[in-house]
Amino acid sequence: MSSSRPATAEATVYNMDGSEFLRKAASLDCAANSTQLCFDLYEGSDPESSALTDVYFIRLELKDAAGKILSRNFYWNARQE
Repeated sequence: MSSSRPATAEATVYNMDGSEFLRKAASLDCAANSTQLCFDLYEGSDPESSALTDVYFIRLELKDAAGKILSRNFYWNARQE
């Protein structure tokens, strides 16, 4: 069984022009090859806001206690299907 290690999960949402719409971070302890709910990305913000472009991007990063990036993922999404 893997031991837990401190980490930080960070999410940044960008508009189509590259401007930042929102940023969230959460501290957590997690084992390798595990999943953990860190936060609700849109809680406290309005994804239907006119400040968010119709197509936008989401960058997720997981960093260790020293700030080294362990994982980075980049997604695109749309306000409507």
